[in-house]
Amino acid sequence: MIHYLARSEHNYPVGDYLKSWAGPSHPVIKILAYERLPTILPRGTYVFSDLERLTSCQSELMADLRDQLAAAGDGIRVLNHPIRSLRRFALLRALSDGGQNEFRAYRASEALDHVRFPVFLRRAGEHDGNVTGLLRDHAEVEQAIVRALLSGLELDDILIVEFCDTSHGSRRFRKYSAFRVGDRIIPRHLIFSEQWMLKLPDILDAAAIAEERAYLESNPHERILREIFDRAQIDYGRIDYGVLDDRVQVWEINTNPIVMLPRDRYARQHLAAQEFFAERIRSAFRDIDSDGPSQPMVSISLTEGVRRMRGVPESRPA
Repeated sequence: MIHYLARSEHNYPVGDYLKSWAGPSHPVIKILAYERLPTILPRGTYVFSDLERLTSCQSELMADLRDQLAAAGDGIRVLNHPIRSLRRFALLRALSDGGQNEFRAYRASEALDHVRFPVFLRRAGEHDGNVTGLLRDHAEVEQAIVRALLSGLELDDILIVEFCDTSHGSRRFRKYSAFRVGDRIIPRHLIFSEQWMLKLPDILDAAAIAEERAYLESNPHERILREIFDRAQIDYGRIDYGVLDDRVQVWEINTNPIVMLPRDRYARQHLAAQEFFAERIRSAFRDIDSDGPSQPMVSISLTEGVRRMRGVPESRPA
């Protein structure tokens, strides 16, 4: 069995997939809410997802849980680390510092002396795309930050990201996405749009369909994507990226990505690509499935982790 941990309000990325695409031969995936974890857990595979949305205290407690599961012996497999797996800002900074990404991301609290315009604002821990359009100078950035703060965002949750134009002047943007599931890198889709921030395709002509199918079948960036996932210490998630001058430019890695939408959300001409991906992701989930039904359950306690955060000694006299 695969146990998929996520925030309670974000169970749909896997839930919708299981309802529409899993099929009878699919391994059982049980979605567990971080907020309502039981104190006794069965053996199996545990995927720590939704890491971007965890508070710092939740991350510490889930790291404690992960350590307890990993120490429980046979029949346990654990994917992602609640603390060591890189979040969006840390990943983008590492990739730009290492020369992989041609653009940089900044926290809104940082100095912007060397920023390259245009830029846009986005949230550090959410996956709702850009908060603003393209901003052309410091004055526009400052006004955008003011509006973001007044809307309820915290300063540390605001990123300023340099715009990286991967359209090559064609007015056709491409967003590549690929999953990592354990040891497998699986191309998810290639989305075409005239808009630079892409969520769903708005170009589905014959050329786009053919290019996407070639991408799904050839997995052309597998080696570099595996290296980036390894650098981020992420075993399960979806990487979104573009290509600039034959070099991968990473937008983010989402640890709780939508696997697949319900079938009726896809255009008829796009269903063949969805079926192709569905079979490959089913196979990948089967690969990470593990179960130990004859082995004892694992008792979990997070009280010691709470005591450490509070500065209370771990052992107390009876």
